[in-house]
This record gives sequence, C-alpha cells and structure tokens, in this order.
Amino acid sequence: MATHSNNQYYVPHGSIYPAVIAAGLLSLASGFIFSVATDKSKDLAYLQAPGKWMMILGAILILSMVFKWMGAVITESVTGQFKGWEDKSFRIGMIVFICSEVAFFAAFFRCAVLYACTFSAGIRRL
Repeated sequence: MATHSNNQYYVPHGSIYPAVIAAGLLSLASGFIFSVATDKSKDLAYLQAPGKWMMILGAILILSMVFKWMGAVITESVTGQFKGWEDKSFRIGMIVFICSEVAFFAAFFRCAVLYACTFSAGIRRL
C-alpha cells in the first residue's frame, strides 16, 4: 500500500503495468516483423498466422493496461491522495511540457519553411 505524510510527496506502490506494457510492445513488434518478413520471403510463410495473432495480443495487452493504469491514476486523484501543492506542481509540469512542445514544433516548422524557401528550385528567398 502507498504511504503519505504531510511533508512529502505521495509515493505510490510498485506497479506491474510497465512490465505488462513492455511485453505487449514486444508481442506487437514481433508480430509485425513476422507479418512483414513473410511478404518478402516465401520460406517464412509459416510465421504469417502467428504474427497476426501476436499483433492482436500485443494490442489488447497495451490497451487494457493503459485503461487500467489510467483508471488507477484517476482513482488516486479522486480519492484525495494528492494534496493541493502536489496538484499545483502537476499542473505546472504539464504547462511546461506543453510550452516545450509548442517551441519544438515552431522551430521545426520554421526550419522546414526556411529550407523550402532557400533550397527549393523555383522559389526565391523572401
């Protein structure tokens, strides 16, 4: 069970969700590789059917664990296991993350436009 004191952050108990999601990703990727490999080589045709089922199993594992994990996070929040200052720090962290994503995409698209204007044939630099 998780512990909580008035002076420290809430530290949740250990979770099996990351390990199960990793197994689901391995199954999904392996199934995809098996399916793609059978398209190129007829010698590996026996892997096509298991590849399809491995992808389905991986996708089901990933989706079910994401829903269970998010359900646990929502339950922790709704039951009041977080204090006000923890909630505020989560919100500030999300604001900083969104700002960094906006800055990254602004820089990326600016570089793309600059490249298109500078190096593309038929377009003059503005």
